[in-house]
Amino acid sequence: MRRVAVIVPVAPFEPLALIERSIESLTSLDTAGLDVRLLYVIDSRDKDDTRPQALGRYPVSVLSRGDTRGRRAGAVNDALEACHDADYIALFDVDSRPQHNFLVACVNALENDRGAFIASGRRYITNTTRSRIAGIIGAEYTFFAMVYELFERLDGFKQFNGLIGVMPAGFGELDEHASCEDFDFTQRMYLRGKTGLLVKGTRVGEQAPLRLRELYNQRVRWLNGAFQGLSRYHRDFHRARIPAGRKLAWFLSGTFPFIAFTAAPLAALFGLALALRGRASFFAAPGLMLHVWLITMCGAAVLAGNAFRKEISWKDSSRTDD
Repeated sequence: MRRVAVIVPVAPFEPLALIERSIESLTSLDTAGLDVRLLYVIDSRDKDDTRPQALGRYPVSVLSRGDTRGRRAGAVNDALEACHDADYIALFDVDSRPQHNFLVACVNALENDRGAFIASGRRYITNTTRSRIAGIIGAEYTFFAMVYELFERLDGFKQFNGLIGVMPAGFGELDEHASCEDFDFTQRMYLRGKTGLLVKGTRVGEQAPLRLRELYNQRVRWLNGAFQGLSRYHRDFHRARIPAGRKLAWFLSGTFPFIAFTAAPLAALFGLALALRGRASFFAAPGLMLHVWLITMCGAAVLAGNAFRKEISWKDSSRTDD
């Protein structure tokens, strides 16, 4: 039986109700042929945090960290030390809502492709009705799901946010100093000749930021991760013995957000098409057009911040109990 360690990092600001919803979701997954163990890594800023004790009544293991060293990357690294006997590592965030067959489908995909370092499914937004911002991000995710399906057929570079998915054990630790530990890890794996798999027939949901300020902070951090990746790995990708299509997809994924405004007309047309098909509100058309301008502004902030050596820190984001 294949052993799967499911790791869920939990930030200090995550409410207990959301953690309980996560447990409800993950314990209901299909585990046929799998020995699945859930580990929640709770980061706390004070000694009065009652969340670790409250989880004692659930069939999960809890690793309580008394600090936030390395943020999410540090939590994952500490969890990996406790999961040394696993065959596969599944990473989820506390707001992840994978489809019932997600674990089985991803493990099977990895066993059929030994050159892959991660398997995941299409992403979608679970809280699109909570705010206009979340609705726009839902439309954005629909677009990138199509892009990833194209990259899957063309064997291109695929970055799964947060490394949400399933990985074979033993690929090493995350960089706790990287702005986006997931993007940094993905780049290192591709440089080693590994690939990411987009698994058909399954998907995983996640929450989008509800407020404009939260979206701005999130995308600034993401684009700072892209800037770091371009700065750190451009020579390595140029010299790497990997297909040219992967190199090009990596380069575009890191650079295009900085000139995202050039896609404003396409974004508006895509939003209109979604609205006409009943898959989004008519606000998606102007919303997506404004969104690509916001991303461009985030890119400008990242370039200015790095030019003046300004540290870009991780900002907390609100969650709903979805």
